[in-house]
Amino acid sequence: MAQNKNAPAKVLEYLAGLTEFNWLLLAHPNTSVEMRQTLITRFAKSYIESDRLYAAQHPDT
Repeated sequence: MAQNKNAPAKVLEYLAGLTEFNWLLLAHPNTSVEMRQTLITRFAKSYIESDRLYAAQHPDT
């Protein structure tokens, strides 16, 4: 569902609570600006180096 370009924003909000979909949600066209900022913040504070790097390189950062 996270890769479905027609997924509604409510479904994406639910999936944001499940960590394995966050990278897909950040790139999804229906993700709201608020949710993008929340996801970027999560990545920026992550203990995983690749998450922090992804946040630093994201165009919305």
